[in-house]
Amino acid sequence: MIPLLNFITMIKIFLNILNQNKYSLELPVYRKYSAMVYQKIIEERFSEFKDDLPDTFEDFVEKLKNYCNQDFHGDRSISFDEFESNNLSCIVEKSEDIMRFVSSNKEILSLSFGFTILFYTHIFTIISIKKRTLVHSKDELLKFFDKKVQFSQTAIAKEWDINNDTLSKWFEIMYQTNPFANRKKINLSEYLRIYNDFFILEKDKRHNDNDFMIPEDKIDFYVFAAVKGKTYKKSEIIELGFDLDEKATTKHYTQARKFLLEKFPYYTLIDKFPNSWALELINELKTK
Repeated sequence: MIPLLNFITMIKIFLNILNQNKYSLELPVYRKYSAMVYQKIIEERFSEFKDDLPDTFEDFVEKLKNYCNQDFHGDRSISFDEFESNNLSCIVEKSEDIMRFVSSNKEILSLSFGFTILFYTHIFTIISIKKRTLVHSKDELLKFFDKKVQFSQTAIAKEWDINNDTLSKWFEIMYQTNPFANRKKINLSEYLRIYNDFFILEKDKRHNDNDFMIPEDKIDFYVFAAVKGKTYKKSEIIELGFDLDEKATTKHYTQARKFLLEKFPYYTLIDKFPNSWALELINELKTK
């Protein structure tokens, strides 16, 4: 799971690379490909909601626009007065405000669903125009961006609130070696795979498309990860695992080491843990 604002940041990176402001809904080529892309996205990703969605992308955009301009108990935190139906750039520029508003209003969480469809359609449409052929699959999107979106290991470590040495140890623990040891850059596909490995619980993954759905009993876990951050210190694991109201003592550290080391040999190798590992460690301590 990529937290909302990280998702928006990624979307903005994509659209900046694509120079999205050049593309208007009124362009015949945009209308041609957006119609095809929208149908494919609904069929392949949102088929269970097909009966509740407009038949065309133009109708979908108009319905979303009207929905955003509704009053929600008198709260007009989003104003689309400047929204032009022939250009989607301004809706992306407002996206951080939109997502903050959506995440704080349970009644309109469906908006995030709508914006997801809009972002997917907009991005795939622009790529289709550039490639002059219909592009609608995740693999095609990643192939297009892998050469354009790359990350340094230092930037990744900073994002995850760890240092380069800890990141290298994570790689060695997860993959038995560091496959990126002599690499300056990591491409988008690799980044997403790494993120999936470190921050999504194994049983929550959908291996058929490297994506996942959030089980109801794990919603709090992933929401907390989005708010708190992606890593846990050893002290936090011990305090949560033993349900401590105060800071862990030397005795608690000794007990945790005794309980965890045999099953999780990496426990003594690092002081910060990705949240998927942390939850396993915390749950193990709770059983003791």
